[in-house]
Amino acid sequence: MTAGNHLHNAMGTVHGGILCDLTDVAMEAAFATPTAEGEFFTTLGLQVSYFLPVVEGRLDAHTRVIRRGKATLTSNAILRMARGGWLGGRLLYVRFGSL
Repeated sequence: MTAGNHLHNAMGTVHGGILCDLTDVAMEAAFATPTAEGEFFTTLGLQVSYFLPVVEGRLDAHTRVIRRGKATLTSNAILRMARGGWLGGRLLYVRFGSL
């Protein structure tokens, strides 16, 4: 994602909700591969730590599945800024059976 003025809050930085959503989407994509056909999941809990303000530039998401249990999936994500620095997130999904 490329951050810029169109994503800024009143303080001139990218809104935290947008960064949180990017983290959620990135970790959800990490679960798409190990999930069986017909299986689905939803966010159970999400924690994002904002270590540095984001103003502009490219953000890359790097995710890793931490645990795939019978009922829950856990993942970590790091959003790296092209100019240096990062933000971190941890996500817990609950997995359901097929639709």
